[in-house]
Amino acid sequence: MANTSTSVAKQTGLVVTASGTSQDILLPVPMTALNLCVTATAVSGTSPSLTMAFQVRDANGHYYTAFTATGGQILSAAGGFAANVLSGLAPMSAGRLSWTVSGTTPSFTIDWALEGNRSGTTI
Repeated sequence: MANTSTSVAKQTGLVVTASGTSQDILLPVPMTALNLCVTATAVSGTSPSLTMAFQVRDANGHYYTAFTATGGQILSAAGGFAANVLSGLAPMSAGRLSWTVSGTTPSFTIDWALEGNRSGTTI
């Protein structure tokens, strides 16, 4: 089967000032690989930090963290990263982004996008 990459979801201009989660992201077909791209276009506050994660939803509606940003993927200034958040796991049909914010009066304006692969090979 060919490597089939699909745009899954995206949002631009999201202002993040506290830890939280996105709404459920329903995948068009079960995916076994996902890439997350995040760009912070504006950052303010004292020692601001933004850590992104992707959580998989199981059949009972429980969420499990499949990916958490590390090292250079933790944003503290304008910039961005791309990361493979799922690879080689059982196909899933829904998940959500979560983020943890720290610092004094932190504010991030971010754009994010998820691309998926249903063949199971890394995008």
